[in-house]
Amino acid sequence: MLEVYAIAGGDWLRGNLNAIAAFMGTGTWSTIEKMCIAISVLIVAGSWVKKHNVMDLIGWVFSLTLVSMLVVIRTPVQIIDYSNVAQVYEVDNVPIGLAIPASLTTRVGNALIQSYEMVFALPDSVTYSKTGMLFGSNLVAKSTDFLSQNPQITTLFSDYVQNCVMGDIFLNHKYSFEELLNSPDPYTLIFANPSPLRGVFDKNNQFQTCEEASRDLKSALALDTQTGGKTWNYYVRQLFGGKPNPDVLFSQMIGDSYNYFYSSGQSAGQIIRQNVTMNALRSGIQSYAARSGDTASLVNMANTSSLEKQRLAQATMGHQALRALPLMQTVIMGLMIGMFPIMVMAAMFNMMTLQVLKGYVFALIWLQTWPLLFAILNSAMAYYAKQNGVPVVLSELSQVQLKNSDIATTAGYIAVMIPPLSWGIVKSMGAAFSSAYSHFSSSGLSATSQAASGVVDGNYSFANMQMENVSGYSWGTNSTTSFGQMSRQLANGGMSTQTRDGSMVWDSGGAMSKLPVDINVGRQIASAQQQMARESDVQAESALHGYNSSVTSAWNSLQQFGTNKGNSASTTTGADTTESSQDSMARSKMMNAVDSYAKANHISRDEAFGQLMDKSVRGDVSGEAYVGARGGVGFELFGNGGKAEFGGRMSARGTASSGSQDNTTESGRQSNADNHDTSSQAVKDFRESSDYFINQKSSQSGNITDNNASSRVDQFSASLASAKNSYDQYTTSKTRSHEYSEMASRTESMSGQMNENLTQQFANFVQKNVPQNAEAILTDTSSPEIAAQREQLAREL
Repeated sequence: MLEVYAIAGGDWLRGNLNAIAAFMGTGTWSTIEKMCIAISVLIVAGSWVKKHNVMDLIGWVFSLTLVSMLVVIRTPVQIIDYSNVAQVYEVDNVPIGLAIPASLTTRVGNALIQSYEMVFALPDSVTYSKTGMLFGSNLVAKSTDFLSQNPQITTLFSDYVQNCVMGDIFLNHKYSFEELLNSPDPYTLIFANPSPLRGVFDKNNQFQTCEEASRDLKSALALDTQTGGKTWNYYVRQLFGGKPNPDVLFSQMIGDSYNYFYSSGQSAGQIIRQNVTMNALRSGIQSYAARSGDTASLVNMANTSSLEKQRLAQATMGHQALRALPLMQTVIMGLMIGMFPIMVMAAMFNMMTLQVLKGYVFALIWLQTWPLLFAILNSAMAYYAKQNGVPVVLSELSQVQLKNSDIATTAGYIAVMIPPLSWGIVKSMGAAFSSAYSHFSSSGLSATSQAASGVVDGNYSFANMQMENVSGYSWGTNSTTSFGQMSRQLANGGMSTQTRDGSMVWDSGGAMSKLPVDINVGRQIASAQQQMARESDVQAESALHGYNSSVTSAWNSLQQFGTNKGNSASTTTGADTTESSQDSMARSKMMNAVDSYAKANHISRDEAFGQLMDKSVRGDVSGEAYVGARGGVGFELFGNGGKAEFGGRMSARGTASSGSQDNTTESGRQSNADNHDTSSQAVKDFRESSDYFINQKSSQSGNITDNNASSRVDQFSASLASAKNSYDQYTTSKTRSHEYSEMASRTESMSGQMNENLTQQFANFVQKNVPQNAEAILTDTSSPEIAAQREQLAREL
């Protein structure tokens, strides 16, 4: 059984060999073979007729016999895959013309690789034939990014760094920041002597001191980074998922890699715990700096631009090469196997036999030089990484990542040249190396020249991205200087700007809609005149109350006056005083008017007196009543271009004598025409008597009298005069209140005004009420129907 070695894709190669073996045993292949033999016979016959050369016949017989032997003789083949050494693929009945060259070339290539790596004695993690190109270096680079996959640890650790570690550095000075950055074991340093006073809040919002939190973190990290822990399982699945015993592989490979590159001697669990601690510290320090208001440091422009550009170009090409080239070697090997029947057909012609067989064997040799060159490149890069390594400490963590990344990208870039270089080695070694060096130097020179030109000219451009920018015919010499402002767009579209002096400027322009209609609301304030009108209303109410009280007092005096009219005192001192006959006649006339009015209107005497008093006083004063109302509504329909207003005013004015007052009630009965004449005569008699008593003067001699009747006349006269004066004050106050109200409604120069723009509220209102047609209503300015609908919605708002 022959062995065939493959970098990857052993299962796919087994399928190709099975297909070739099956195809060359079918009748189709027999037919093709007979056709090729017939054509070769015709060619040899033509050559014999032309040259009569016996060597042509001997060569034809030899070629036909050799090719037949390569096809007819079969042998089993065993495929050994580097990427999965635990699996062996076997194929039976493979033609020896295919099996022998493939086995011979791959066995020679494998022997060279094994011998080379045995001489250099590299661990499995950095051996190409066992783990691939730069596996150990990539594993180290990936391990520096290890983060805890336990959210409780991540949250608590970040708070612990901000509140406990930073406090130990800046407050208690237990260790310096430089000691933390350069410590090979930051885990032990930060948990050695935590503060018993400062602390953090746990997931239950309970306060924990730093000392208590450190115990919880240490126990959680110990479980999380050991075999079976959440973080351990996550990275084992990510790096060795699908392989047998991934936990053992992970522990061995990461330990070997760190031991080879850094001679650390740590176990996999210790390495994970250390890297998780470093990344948690870095995250916590960044959070502390952001919380303290510290700004990020600017990138030093002295960093060589050419190196960065070259690194990026090599990284792009190198990552593709590291993934594609091993697969490409396997694919080309499969193509060579699949082309075997065509090679046999071409070899049946004696003039092409040696040339075809030579090219086929050279192609197989060319393919087998790839793994050898990969192994040499891997060894060189691993050796460089070891010699130029930096310690895995917090301050050098980014450099560790950068170094391993550079090694991988450079190796990938060089690996791109392996296919043409290997063919050149087979054909012409010197020319191949010269071509490879020329390509490598030209790529580096291009990036360096471009960067140097920009530095010399003073043209720097970082992180600028432009797409589809078209500009032309623009010319300007203006100078603009702006600095010190920070603008931020809010969630609603508005802008907030902090100026250089710290003040805030707000711009709601981005949060307002620009529509065909503007809706504004105005409020006017005329406070002084309205307050005076309210005071006049209060005065009028007070005067009306005094009028009603005086009417009641006059009625009581009239009754008492009638009772005491004839009861004068019998004691007289040096004089006498008599009641005037005119007083008696006026009183009798007034009482008769009250009695007749009460009888005519079927009301009581006191109600009749009140109504007669009301009619009498109002008729004398000719009071004025005013009722008015004014209202209006208006809004702008077309922005600043036009305005529409709607309103109305109604008023009534005239002299009235209604006979109604606040404390006087009228019955609902109706009187006939006779009652009307009687009431008119009673009102006339009452008014004449009232005028007499208001204007009368009592004549009194120099003697003193105790006649009660005389005093009742004075009281009655005073009550009537008070009622008249109170009503005068009432009408005057009402008139003044009306004038003040008119002044308040017409005030312009003394009024304040506040306008509110409801355009955006209108847009929201339309979207809420008519969402299916909101876009047209808010933007269409040409349709009259839409304009009418928009106006209607504006009125509804």
